[in-house]
Amino acid sequence: MKVLISEVYKNYKLQNLLYVWYFLRSATLRGLYNTLALLRDEVRFEKKYGIESARMKKSDSKEHYHYQGASYRVLFKIFDYLKKEYNDYFFCDIGCGKGRVLYLATRFGYKNVCGIELDEDLLKVAETNLQRAKAAELTIRLVHTNALAFNFPNEKSIYFLFNPFNEDVLKQVVDKILAQSSAQTIFVYMNPIHRAVFDQLDTLTPIHTIKTRFYTEAIIYERRLN
Repeated sequence: MKVLISEVYKNYKLQNLLYVWYFLRSATLRGLYNTLALLRDEVRFEKKYGIESARMKKSDSKEHYHYQGASYRVLFKIFDYLKKEYNDYFFCDIGCGKGRVLYLATRFGYKNVCGIELDEDLLKVAETNLQRAKAAELTIRLVHTNALAFNFPNEKSIYFLFNPFNEDVLKQVVDKILAQSSAQTIFVYMNPIHRAVFDQLDTLTPIHTIKTRFYTEAIIYERRLN
């Protein structure tokens, strides 16, 4: 029992340290005002939508990064840019975590929505969150699997990634998507620390970049079709 309590306390301290580090990093790159506005929106929209997707979950894997909810402020900018012309696309969040992005995708009109997640506990939270979004005309699939084991469809698609993997795994996933589909493809890459994976591909073109002060929030890439 003492060992269990000690481990919980240790994880609690590590998580709090991560929150502090992210806050300081955000304030430095985004500015204090923008960082506080980001945090305000976290509280505001979690309450408005009645979902629980904010709490971070640390990962001990070197390949798969920890879960953190993608910023509502940035997500609204992404969906506003994509607008309604892409609503008939297959929308897939790779590393969907607790389902925040999938939930917003349905609110922005996407009908064919899929989330891929390796962590079973996160997927259970996503299922609960998405109960609020489900309706007869919506198709929302949650798939408990490694992204490298998923069969990506050969149809017009948008793939959302909030930096879920290290560079090597990310490259394998992107290469597999492009190999399995010859259709129009959009990649939305948030916190693009491994953007070289996309920039090195001649078939992909960056069509939009979202920045807050000194910080690149997301880059949207489009596959060029011959």
